Amino acid sequence: MKKLSVLVLLVAFSSGLFASPVSLEYAKSVANNFYTHYSAKSNIAVSDVITYQKEGINTFYVFIYESGGFVIVSADDAAIPVLGYSTTDTFDKNNIPVNAKSWLESYNDQIKFIIEQKLSNSETSKEWSKLQNNMFEKSTQAVTPLCSTLWDQSSPYNQLCPTNTYTGCVATAMAQIMKKWDYPTTGVGTHSYTDPTYGTLTANFGATTYDWANMLDSYLSGSTATQKTAVATLMFHCGVSVNMTYGTSGSGAYSWDVPAALINYFNYSPTAEIKFLADFTSPNWITMLKGELDAGRPVYYSGTDGSAGHAFVCDGYNASNQFHFNWGWSGWSNNYYAIGSLNPSGNNFNLDNSAIVRITPPSSAPIADFVADNVTPLIGGSVNFTNNSTNNPTTYSWVFDGGTPSTSTLQTPPAITYNTGGYYQVSLTVTNGNGTDTKVRSSYINVGGTPSAWIKQNSGFVIASRGIDKYLL
Repeated sequence: MKKLSVLVLLVAFSSGLFASPVSLEYAKSVANNFYTHYSAKSNIAVSDVITYQKEGINTFYVFIYESGGFVIVSADDAAIPVLGYSTTDTFDKNNIPVNAKSWLESYNDQIKFIIEQKLSNSETSKEWSKLQNNMFEKSTQAVTPLCSTLWDQSSPYNQLCPTNTYTGCVATAMAQIMKKWDYPTTGVGTHSYTDPTYGTLTANFGATTYDWANMLDSYLSGSTATQKTAVATLMFHCGVSVNMTYGTSGSGAYSWDVPAALINYFNYSPTAEIKFLADFTSPNWITMLKGELDAGRPVYYSGTDGSAGHAFVCDGYNASNQFHFNWGWSGWSNNYYAIGSLNPSGNNFNLDNSAIVRITPPSSAPIADFVADNVTPLIGGSVNFTNNSTNNPTTYSWVFDGGTPSTSTLQTPPAITYNTGGYYQVSLTVTNGNGTDTKVRSSYINVGGTPSAWIKQNSGFVIASRGIDKYLL
């Protein structure tokens, strides 16, 4: 089974200013150094090279090695150098799961955007130099994958869905996260809706005992009828809870319906909420995801390249800030991938990603919450924040982007002064003896702005491909 991993290298400023195309020879030297370091193999002979293009523009190279493995290298030095790698598996361009292929296509689009916009290489050139000179940093911070399941969308997972339809990527992602918790024992209430093809579909959550003990991590090597029914019941109930539109070429649902489904039908904590990458800086997005994973909570993640998309699970990260994705394709291509901008100085490319965070069973762990007395202060004005956290937190950690002071460990922080116009994020992390929780309000404080009422508009799409039919980001 092939695995595809992707590396994001966080970089520092350097003296470079102007982006340049990366030649095949230079890219190969970077790939060889990277492959040698991470594979520890002596044979670094390249058996094949694939050049990816977007509308005639070289975007990245794939170097495939005789002794197994590959390295994907950007074709412009204003993008981070290494996009992906494996030290063992080959790269078959014609046999990549559609969701992983879509993710790679988003890199293709980003690099084309970086080149056309002539973005600076001031933050990436140093990383190119490090790899060219075999300079590899060491770090120990990581979270190993939280989900052990290698589930999919076809048989046996779909055996209770309408005949020959897929479970849908939304349901499979939900189910894998729920299996991590082995929760709930029994659901809440019932729900019915009308599928446009298959009519009325119903799930009685409150009358169902979910048989977690008989759900296998993988069904590739055989299973009993009881084990198949256990996972199929969960999958179908997840689908019904979000009004899945079932189809034989793909089943789809809206990602924004997932938090309410988890809370209302499966009795998960009311903290579950959807966040959009477009509302965050890349560093803040990464910090939020790492905070979730540090707390032991897998994240429901969705993304699209603009024409196709997928929902999956983000359940770990490594020492280089690469995030582990479980695609929901029987383990196919599960590994580490870059999240965020490929050019740290460029924030205009719409990656169209969303994440559902704070998914956890109800507990006595604290629930973080807060409110500001004024979200549109004048430049130089101050804002007072009120802690509304519940379940008796014992520690508090506030972060005020753009504010003075920028942090506080008090239950009620001092007045925060904002001296520069713009939108700023505020976060609060609380802990007690039973756990930790973080509430993030992105673009919460609009310094120098005016009050306004707005509704986030989400865009959906309909794609007739396996596991991707319709869902909103």
